[in-house]
Amino acid sequence: MTQPPNRREAALWLGLLGLPPLPAARAEPSPAAPAWVEAAFEMRRLAESWGDQPYGAVLVLDGVIVGYGPSRVVQRGDP
Repeated sequence: MTQPPNRREAALWLGLLGLPPLPAARAEPSPAAPAWVEAAFEMRRLAESWGDQPYGAVLVLDGVIVGYGPSRVVQRGDP
């Protein structure tokens, strides 16, 4: 299994592609963030509470959350 790129590797690739750098990582959403951003952070917190990778996903369609889930890579052993 390959590891995802770290921030330094990602910055290198973005620079090679002529894209802007990644924004600074935040532990929590800003107060003005849409509800789906808070939902994504909640999925991250849930994954971390299971001892999994700190990732969560939210699927939004026309501004409405239609799906979501925490990372389960470590929990299920399935990338």
